[in-house]
Amino acid sequence: MKQDEIIRKALSDTPPVPGELHGRLVHAYANRKPSHRRLYIAVTALAAATALCGAGVYVGTEGHFEDVMNWFGAVTGTTYEDATEELKITAVPTEDGIAVSVALLTPDKAPYPYIEQLAISDYTLKNKKKTVAKGTVPAAALTDTGTEILIPLEAPLVSGTYTLTITCFEGSAKGDQPLPIKGKWTADITVS
Repeated sequence: MKQDEIIRKALSDTPPVPGELHGRLVHAYANRKPSHRRLYIAVTALAAATALCGAGVYVGTEGHFEDVMNWFGAVTGTTYEDATEELKITAVPTEDGIAVSVALLTPDKAPYPYIEQLAISDYTLKNKKKTVAKGTVPAAALTDTGTEILIPLEAPLVSGTYTLTITCFEGSAKGDQPLPIKGKWTADITVS
């Protein structure tokens, strides 16, 4: 049965409706416009998804704090995520290793005013063929504009091009738990 026939049958099975009202109901149903409810729901869902994705992109370009939780769900620490746009690094080879200059691009924004020392928590130095060095570097004093950190190397670098990638700094202050500052910073180094 078609939908119109089902509704007419249902209307005929219901208690009698006065003739004129029944005729108007049947006429209104027969001349109805198709419902756009599904289209409305789809458009609303698409708009909500776009807004949420836009919020995710916004959060991804600016640093923010995140809780570190254990498997019980208890908060055990804090990290500062997506800080790539807030720090700038440059690297220069020296006789002792690599001098890394870290500049604070947003020195007034938390957590930087509260950090006294900055360490490199995770770095990798690669040339075109292999990883030359990786690891951590002890903290250096942080000023209002940045700091200089020396990455010591066991052997001097041979001539060529290297890429230094830092994925985590660690900020600390007296009496506070160290704060991992995560992002991805790269600097090209040329040794001649």
